Amino acid sequence: MGSGYTSGLTEDEFGIIPRVIRLIFEEVEKRKGKTEFIIKCSFLEIYNEELNDLLDANSLQQAMATGERNNKINIREEKNGSIAVYGLKEEKVDNAEELATCLDRGSNMRTTASTLMNNNSSRSHAIFTISIEQH
Repeated sequence: MGSGYTSGLTEDEFGIIPRVIRLIFEEVEKRKGKTEFIIKCSFLEIYNEELNDLLDANSLQQAMATGERNNKINIREEKNGSIAVYGLKEEKVDNAEELATCLDRGSNMRTTASTLMNNNSSRSHAIFTISIEQH
């Protein structure tokens, strides 16, 4: 599903997210001059019931140094029943390469540990969100 831009995969081996990134920017390019797009992304990790911002390197480095997470991320249910995440960093991107870099950077910050089946297994759930505004 996830990254693959910098890990030596061919385009045929890309997961769903890298394919969607390419498609988004192909469509943006087709509409260039007719409309403006603002594209942002965020990357949330859920590990041991803790929420971590995978695009906020300062927060993650502080957590690794102190052993404690400064968790300012909250998930709330809104009055209309929708779920909202507060305190998560959103990064504006201008092209597919910048968006792929965010995906790779966040993927590399995920919590991993050794298992019997895999020496570097992800031990968390992650949500990579791409937001597109059209004006």
